[in-house]
Amino acid sequence: VLYFFFHDTGPPEIYPLSLHAALPIANGGTIAPLEPATGDGPGAAASVQTVGVPLLTMALYAQALGDERFLRSMEPLVELLARWQDAEGRWAESTGAFTRGVVVQHQILILRALQLYHEVTDDARALRMFAHGTAFLVQHARNANGLFVDVEGRLDALPDAEAGALVPCLLDMYAMTSQTKYMEALYGYCRWLLRSEEHT
Repeated sequence: VLYFFFHDTGPPEIYPLSLHAALPIANGGTIAPLEPATGDGPGAAASVQTVGVPLLTMALYAQALGDERFLRSMEPLVELLARWQDAEGRWAESTGAFTRGVVVQHQILILRALQLYHEVTDDARALRMFAHGTAFLVQHARNANGLFVDVEGRLDALPDAEAGALVPCLLDMYAMTSQTKYMEALYGYCRWLLRSEEHT
């Protein structure tokens, strides 16, 4: 909340408060240990969700405030995600009885963080991870109507109404590749929002 207040209004007195609230994240206070509990994939100690949230938070602060402490603290998380990303581009996690599922919201947290991290650092590996992960969502995490849904989730799952956070990723991927599938995914999501009384 303090980040968005600082970002939207920019009052100088908010900076130290915002930074003070964020530094525990930069110092790794939300994730210990960083290594997964078992194997090469996410375990109980660190998961796709628990890595994605602080990673995006630090990316937002690094971009907005230019404080290198956030970038340094992001590096081990980016390294961890590089090991966790599978050959198809997903960061798999358990969804019900499945172990190779994908929760769209958790993937978006990571993709947006990698996108911002690359913008600040020009890290080529982060860009490759971002591109691979976004391509996976567009290719494998949409239903027959082209709307984003969790992979190996409930059969009656509704489209993810919060997938709008993926818009910057889709625009970047279209700019990088000129592949129309990214704009088609974006248009399909926007059309659904406009038709849906629940979300208009």
